[in-house]
Amino acid sequence: MTQPSPQPNAAWPTPAPSERPASFADRMGGWYASRQSPRHRKEHGLYLTPVAVAEYMAQTVEVAGPKLRILDPAAGAGVLCCAVVEALAKRNQGDAAGRIAHIEIVAHEVDGGLVPLLRAVLAHLAAWARRRGVAVAAEVVAQDFIAAHAGAVRANGELFPQRRQDAAFDLVIANPPYFKIAKTDPRALALPELVHGQPNIYALFMAVSAALLRAEGQLVFITPRSFASGPYFRRFREVFFGLIQPRQVHVFRSRRSAFGRDDVLQENVILAGMRRDRWQQDVPAKLAVTSSDGVGDMAQPRRCAVDLCMAIDLQSADKVLRLPSSGEDKAVVRRWMRGRAACRRWGSASRRARWCRSARPSTSARLAVCRRRTCPCCG
Repeated sequence: MTQPSPQPNAAWPTPAPSERPASFADRMGGWYASRQSPRHRKEHGLYLTPVAVAEYMAQTVEVAGPKLRILDPAAGAGVLCCAVVEALAKRNQGDAAGRIAHIEIVAHEVDGGLVPLLRAVLAHLAAWARRRGVAVAAEVVAQDFIAAHAGAVRANGELFPQRRQDAAFDLVIANPPYFKIAKTDPRALALPELVHGQPNIYALFMAVSAALLRAEGQLVFITPRSFASGPYFRRFREVFFGLIQPRQVHVFRSRRSAFGRDDVLQENVILAGMRRDRWQQDVPAKLAVTSSDGVGDMAQPRRCAVDLCMAIDLQSADKVLRLPSSGEDKAVVRRWMRGRAACRRWGSASRRARWCRSARPSTSARLAVCRRRTCPCCG
């Protein structure tokens, strides 16, 4: 599976003798991106992951074993692949019993200009890892990820079937492209179960990646926060959270920080979760919500442990993901949940409104009922 190392172009950056692979990938990606037009960068979603963000994502990786299969469906210059291998090699130093000996990487990239650079980065990564006792076999796939794997979402009439262990991935880690596509786009047409309104391509990357994971495999993505709520992502959340149990979410409070060097204004989150089909039937679990103002303070994030049933209302069709990042936020969510539960017991909004009109209670009585029931029907 290992591909031959490309012949380096004289104009490319070359790795320093002791340079870490993630640092080299970042330099290579920055060099390439600086030579592309704004239009090219927008069309390809060419906003590369900063090293600090990649390292943080790599630290959330929980999967283990002597041999791991890793997928990056939108590899760019390979900084996420490099950060993960570096973290796993470091883990080997302190865990002889659970030593990782072999890592297989599949990296998708559709930007033809980036592909040879990505291969050069992964060749450097393999050499770096070999000196640390880890064999890395890397394959670069110059093919659209959604088009190549949309069929994995449905097979034999089953939505998101379990894959054979030898064909599934242990880990998918990605910074996918972010842009809207038309409902008539072939990629949207291939995944009708997930599409409502005008879909964003990153949600399709998340869904297809979940389909390619083995049971107990892990998914780590950095994406816009928009998937967490709103009607356009309702179908996606219903399907995605039926497969992926969220374990940790990191929230960037600043809309500019995660991709500040590319001048991108976006609310971003890092989501780490495990593939556990029908996990909602299990005992209650916790979600770790961390937050930082930006990249600079990621090493000292604010931490908040949240009951998963508070973060996602599994009784709701909307499956909105709520991310309280402080005790005050949790108190607000608890009040909201108590109010919602009381309103469900009291009945539908239309029935409450009819009662108010027909019974014509006094203002004080009406307010007393609304307070007692935590009912917002009468305002």
